[in-house]
Amino acid sequence: MSAQEIKDYIIKRIKEMKKRGEKIKLYSSKGLKGEISRKFRIKESTAGYHIWKTLRNFSSEVDAEVYNEEIEDAENELISGMFTLEEELERQLVNNIEIIEPGLILKGRQKKLDGGIVDILAEDSKSNIVVIELKAGNADTKAVAQVLNYMGILLKKYPRDKLRAIIVAHDFDETVINISKAMPMITLKKYDIKIEIKDVTP
Repeated sequence: MSAQEIKDYIIKRIKEMKKRGEKIKLYSSKGLKGEISRKFRIKESTAGYHIWKTLRNFSSEVDAEVYNEEIEDAENELISGMFTLEEELERQLVNNIEIIEPGLILKGRQKKLDGGIVDILAEDSKSNIVVIELKAGNADTKAVAQVLNYMGILLKKYPRDKLRAIIVAHDFDETVINISKAMPMITLKKYDIKIEIKDVTP
């Protein structure tokens, strides 16, 4: 599987749906995003990123009419004060992983395990293995279940006391905060974005 194969598939499916006069739901789990996720066995956030990237660079193959009609669907992915997609958040943090925590060393990105895909796998300054789960929006109990599942799988390889998790999100449900108080191996990190606008001097 390559990025070009995914792009070609996106273009083909949009053209097919448009030809049949179907409503094109780009960023829905029951729409194109979910379809791509299942077909190529990638995370929905990654599938959404590929759709966004394809449309952003649309050519004659994906015309402006489709882009303009369906761009409103992207509002589910565009939340004020957040990154457009988890893919972009992941890219930024992988390139600057010590922003999450000083001393972290990257061990893997989109690491495939028997029971899922870890966004980022790292090692901390005490040689602990750290499962890092990213949420572009609000993190709920599903995020906690995800990291616990990954940690459980990794117990086959690492001792329990050498595993921990970090959930990075724009905000957290109160339930998640309460769970983290009772489970110190799970750390919560909240991110924000600062936008600076400068005048351009001719």
